Amino acid sequence: MDYSLLKDEEIVSLCKENNDEAFSVLTKKYTEVAGIIASSFTDSGLERADLIQEAMLAFIVAVYSFSDGKDCSFKTYASRCMRNRIITVLRALSSKKRVPYFLTVSIEENPDLISAPSPEESFASRSSAEYIHTVIENSLTEREKKVFSLFLTGYSYEEIADSLGVTPKAVDSTLQRARKKLREKLSSYI
Repeated sequence: MDYSLLKDEEIVSLCKENNDEAFSVLTKKYTEVAGIIASSFTDSGLERADLIQEAMLAFIVAVYSFSDGKDCSFKTYASRCMRNRIITVLRALSSKKRVPYFLTVSIEENPDLISAPSPEESFASRSSAEYIHTVIENSLTEREKKVFSLFLTGYSYEEIADSLGVTPKAVDSTLQRARKKLREKLSSYI
C-alpha cells in the first residue's frame, strides 16, 4: 500500500486496526516532528534524545486517543500532545516536592491512555515497573515503603498519620527520606 497517498488521519485509522506497517510509516514521519519540538527545549537541562523520547511516548498516546471528528488535524493534535508531554516532564523534574513523573503515571492502571500496546511496549513497561519495584524493595525501609505506598495511592499526610499512629510531621519526614533515596537510586534511570 502506498501510504504517501493517504492523509495522516487515514493512517491513524489503520494504526488503530493494528496495522504495523501503517504505524511504522507514521512513526518515521512524526519522529522528525518530535525532533523539531524537542529543539525548542534544548536549554531545559535534558538531552535532546530524552526530549524526543518523551515526545514519541506522547505520539503513541495521540495515535490511539485521536478522534477524527474533532476540528483539528492529527498533526496539530499530535504536536500539541508532544509539546505538552515535554512541558509536563520538565515541570515534574524541576519540582523538588514531586515524585518523579514515571512513578506517578501507570499505563497499566490507566487503560484509557493506550489501547492495545505492542508486545515491545508491554515488555518495556513491565521491565521498567519490575526495575522500579526492585529499587523500592531494596532501598526503602518497611515504614518508608508503607508511607510511600499510601501516599502514591492518594492518602493525605493526615490520613497516613492516622492509619500508622504517627504525626503528620513524621509522615512528611519519612516521605522525604524515601523520595531522596529513590531519587538517588533512579537518577540514572530517568
